[in-house]
Amino acid sequence: MEDKQVKIKTDYQRQQIGIEFSKNLADSNERGYILSAALMSYCAGIKMDKQELIELIDTHYDAYTKPKDDSLFGKLSD
Repeated sequence: MEDKQVKIKTDYQRQQIGIEFSKNLADSNERGYILSAALMSYCAGIKMDKQELIELIDTHYDAYTKPKDDSLFGKLSD
C-alpha cells in the first residue's frame, strides 16, 4: 500500500489555507475522512469538551457552505 500525504500551508497575510493532497488521494470521501479525523484528533488532544466542538461547528459551519466566492472554501486551494 502506497503512503498518502496531505500538506497544509498557511498564508497569514491573505488569511488563506492551502491544502495539497498526493495524487493517490483523489477520492473526496477519503479526503474528508482524513480531514475530519484530524479535527477530531486535535480536539481530543486539547481536551475540548464535546459541547465546545458542537458550538464551534454551529458557529462557523455556514461560513464554509456559502457560495464558493463568498465562503472560506473559496479561500482554500487544492
